[in-house]
Amino acid sequence: MEKSKWATLGDRLKIGGERLSMVGSDMSKKFTGKMKEILQPQSQEYKFVHEATLETSQNPNWGLIMNICGRLNNGDFNGTLVMTAIKKKIAATNMVTQRLTLHLLEVCAMNCEKVFSEIASEKVLDEIVGMIDNPQTHHSNRQRALEIIQGWGQSAELRYLPVFHQTYMNLRNRKASSPNPTNGNCTSVCSPVGNVLNPPEGYPCPEKQNNEQDFLGYHDTSLSLEEKREILTVTRNSMEILSSLLNSDIPDDLMMSLADKCKDSQPVIQRILESAGDDEALLFDALSLHEELEKVMSRYAEGMVVAPAPGVEERMEKCEEENDDCSQKIEKENFTDGKKVEENSSGVSAKG
Repeated sequence: MEKSKWATLGDRLKIGGERLSMVGSDMSKKFTGKMKEILQPQSQEYKFVHEATLETSQNPNWGLIMNICGRLNNGDFNGTLVMTAIKKKIAATNMVTQRLTLHLLEVCAMNCEKVFSEIASEKVLDEIVGMIDNPQTHHSNRQRALEIIQGWGQSAELRYLPVFHQTYMNLRNRKASSPNPTNGNCTSVCSPVGNVLNPPEGYPCPEKQNNEQDFLGYHDTSLSLEEKREILTVTRNSMEILSSLLNSDIPDDLMMSLADKCKDSQPVIQRILESAGDDEALLFDALSLHEELEKVMSRYAEGMVVAPAPGVEERMEKCEEENDDCSQKIEKENFTDGKKVEENSSGVSAKG
């Protein structure tokens, strides 16, 4: 009897030793990987991404962002390394860093041709979904991530990369199968949507349908005071940048993107005004922002009406030149034909 007990105890110790060995091996691998990551010199791509997403920054560094886009298009930067750096920044817990990283990712996607392939191959979407699922993620960052995934997932131009549509549908299916969308992480995925952003020309544009409008919720009335203030701050930043771009030579795509964000923020600000109650500070900030936003959007609308699209003037001048040439050609032909008719008439008269 005692021999069998000792044998059983020996087997347990053996199994426990094997498990400890496996755990130790896994920890050793993780530690080795972390040490390699720490000791490995940082690439130029990582340094630029890090500088563009500093948590001490209040607004996007447009000069640096466009520099990154230019280097990607010129082949000076490795797209894989840029996306790897962006992926690490998305995994950061700092709210400002996540917000600036999502903004950098979207601008790169708008302006760089091969970025979507790098996003797919580096599994950046998985990191974005992980950020959405993290209950500690700030509401505005979760909302922005949902908007990005929706825009990419509905884009017909990205169907050659199925991972974008699959990721979007997975989030929708999770929302549809959730028995109680007010619990857990489904709050952001299942709440009603406002107006979806309209990406600029050349950016993958989703095919909007009415039944798609319940994917995400931007202006939920249950927002906390902190979230309302964050929305006001983000909107004010976008508005100020748009206002400064109206008199600059920044590409139209960037200006249109900011204008769309400001436009979609207007009903949100209106909802915050309606729900401010006795909070005079919040009411004052929201009212001030609402008035300034209307002025900036009016300036933008006037500029879009007055300023012709790039290349229109050149095309009009070319058409006018072609029309003038055609007119001169027709006049010349008419003159020639008239001269021939006169000559023929003179010949006939002489014969008579």
